[in-house]
Amino acid sequence: MFGLINAMKSGWYSGKGFKAQRNRYYEDALKYFELALKYSESESEPVIYDSMVICYYNLEDLNEALKYAEKSIKEYLETENIDHQIQPRVKALQYLATKIKSENIHTTKR
Repeated sequence: MFGLINAMKSGWYSGKGFKAQRNRYYEDALKYFELALKYSESESEPVIYDSMVICYYNLEDLNEALKYAEKSIKEYLETENIDHQIQPRVKALQYLATKIKSENIHTTKR
């Protein structure tokens, strides 16, 4: 019973997070995503992590964006069957992680 309630809460909060993200309310979106993760029964939530990457990147918090990009990549790669829909997502995250690392290097050298 509690599992179902938690799953519903997680879904509701992630939906609110996706809506806030679409409307560019990144800080609000992150709060909702954190709540979605709190109520999630799953140990793996790469789709939520992907959205958190976008929010942190747009808020220019590159360290957090990189942290969640790497977490998401790891979880996608641990998936037994990486299908044709997930492969481009992983490549995009890998590209973004590389870009963030490069941007971090340039900003720390200034």
